[in-house]
Amino acid sequence: MRRLRATAGPLTGRQVWESFTGPNPPARTTVLTVLARLEDKGQVRRLDGAEPVRFEAAAPESEAVAAQMEALLAHASDRRAVLTQFAGLLGPADVAVLTDGPDSAS
Repeated sequence: MRRLRATAGPLTGRQVWESFTGPNPPARTTVLTVLARLEDKGQVRRLDGAEPVRFEAAAPESEAVAAQMEALLAHASDRRAVLTQFAGLLGPADVAVLTDGPDSAS
């Protein structure tokens, strides 16, 4: 997902695969399988119409992470306790964003 979000536009499966560097990159088929599974989960969008097929993130990272946080909170028996515990883990800059708005931490 980071590789898809780090680019200005959609990527082909080959481009995603080629973005892996290092001594043990994943197999190309593995990358294509992961892209297909992420598409099935709604996290990746396949852009058909032009060859080759290109992929892009279905939502910005902030939206995707917020949805994950909400899904986790939905499973909590005591939502207030979880939110209080989470708030206690936040640093001063994060607290400022929540209390003063998004521009306060800049």
